[in-house]
Amino acid sequence: MKNKKGFIATSVIYAFFLMFLMMMVIVLAQSVNNRVLVRAVKDDIRDEMENNDSLVNITLENRTYTVGEVVSYAAESWQVIQNKTSSVVLMLNRGLSQTEIESYIRAYATDSMYFGTCSGANCQVRECLTSDTGGEYCYISGSLYRRPMWNPTVAEIQDQNYGQTLPSVSTRGWFSAHQYLQRALEANKLVQMTFSDGFKNNTSYVRLPLSTEVSGNPVFSTTTPFHLVNAASANQINIYSNGTVSRVTLSTAAYVRPVIEVVKG
Repeated sequence: MKNKKGFIATSVIYAFFLMFLMMMVIVLAQSVNNRVLVRAVKDDIRDEMENNDSLVNITLENRTYTVGEVVSYAAESWQVIQNKTSSVVLMLNRGLSQTEIESYIRAYATDSMYFGTCSGANCQVRECLTSDTGGEYCYISGSLYRRPMWNPTVAEIQDQNYGQTLPSVSTRGWFSAHQYLQRALEANKLVQMTFSDGFKNNTSYVRLPLSTEVSGNPVFSTTTPFHLVNAASANQINIYSNGTVSRVTLSTAAYVRPVIEVVKG
């Protein structure tokens, strides 16, 4: 009789234990399912935010824009420098920051060979180095210099006559790393521009302002002086400052304000 009671007691204990395990399994399964559902919802929201043009603003209204007008595009503020029939040319409404420039030219703002004045969110960088460091960039050292080009070929660099400018390196690096501008590029919202750097024609989705676009126009007087893409001569560059385009030495420092061309609509 005692054995029978012991068996019954043991059976009841095991039954409760199995019920407990089943309840734990159900709770854990529900918890895992909830986490999966929450993660799926988060992923859907993230995808929606990243792919929704209205949220990242990679589409511009199809209208006439005024030179100097400030517009928002790709999570940045821009100034209109040219209105066209089916597109609009925009210049970044700030200079590239110290952190942004340092990331692309791999130099610190404390190095005066590369940088001029850095303050707040904007930082001035030289067009060419003040001395030769192996020919990576254009430079000036006494009477020796490389001609500043937007994007020289390897052969052009190796022949010792041409060198890539620091503003060019900074601008193209910034554009390549900008997730919203890259999304706009993938969506065919940007126009490939053809322009001269003073020595040869280039094609790119990003550049610096041209002298003809800003010369004599005081509406771009904020964040000046800034670099222009076209060099004045073999040993001089152009910069814009308060409505005036000036010829200055190769080592002059100024702000870097990238330019893009955006399809309307």
